[in-house]
Amino acid sequence: MPDWSYHPLKKFLLDNINPKTGREFIHKSMSTIASIPGGRSLIGFLGHMKPSRDLHKEINHTRFSSPIGLSGQIDPNLSGINAFQELGFGFIEIGPIVINEPREQEEPRRKNDHILFSNHQEKIPLKLAIKKLTNLNMQIPIFAKIDEQATRNEWNLIVQHLTPFVDGFIGTSEQINLYINKSEISFGRPFYASFSEDEIYNKELWKLIQQPYVAGILVNAPYHTEDNYWREVDNANELLVKVVKQVKNLHPELIVITSGGVETPEEACSLVHAGADLLMLTDGYVRAGMNDYYSKKSNLVKSNNGFGHLCSASPS
Repeated sequence: MPDWSYHPLKKFLLDNINPKTGREFIHKSMSTIASIPGGRSLIGFLGHMKPSRDLHKEINHTRFSSPIGLSGQIDPNLSGINAFQELGFGFIEIGPIVINEPREQEEPRRKNDHILFSNHQEKIPLKLAIKKLTNLNMQIPIFAKIDEQATRNEWNLIVQHLTPFVDGFIGTSEQINLYINKSEISFGRPFYASFSEDEIYNKELWKLIQQPYVAGILVNAPYHTEDNYWREVDNANELLVKVVKQVKNLHPELIVITSGGVETPEEACSLVHAGADLLMLTDGYVRAGMNDYYSKKSNLVKSNNGFGHLCSASPS
């Protein structure tokens, strides 16, 4: 969030209430401002986060004002989606999308300087997602991530009902391989196969991405687990850069999206230089804000205007 929106409240939010409560408070507050007449212009005026025109690009017939997007991990309830499009993001991921809300869901927790996500992460039911999206005037693309446990019937329902609202779908390689049919291809929405960093080296999976119904791949930052929670490894950016370079060297035409592994503009640019077409911020977006409070460093979300100039430098 822009500095003016959270600095007066940030110490209270970080030190006295749990992460989910703080997250929902900030997201709903920003969305409320964005919903009132003139609210979006106010956010843009005070935040100065409109992406530079140099960042505009078109991928799979979809126009992106910036290659930087926001992962659904950050706003699983879509409580802040109305405001995020005013904060310089070029696209938003929603999900994981499920048919019925899981009985067991655990919110993220904070440990030292890390955000830990539960193996039973928060998910958004299809009906709630539709309700939220119906009432929005979205001006940036939306990708829907389908829950990895979704069955074929659930997959079909999610794709069918969300197609009018989203610009693409993200599923596991197994789901896309087994579930996609010709009728879904005719919907005109691209499908992106999600891989972990180590799965990308499985040669059998390369057969999948060469299919005409696969528009590109999403590579997730490597992580390790702690009890029933997980977090990105400390050198996630370095490992992602290596993977993206290798993928692009083999298949330069393939659209590559990364998720995670970014906390600073420099790390984002390293992925762009490696060949990433789009990148989604995850916990690095939150941690950059936390570090900004304690050390007065610049916040990642404020850097979209300077991002184009920084990334225009020659790759290292």
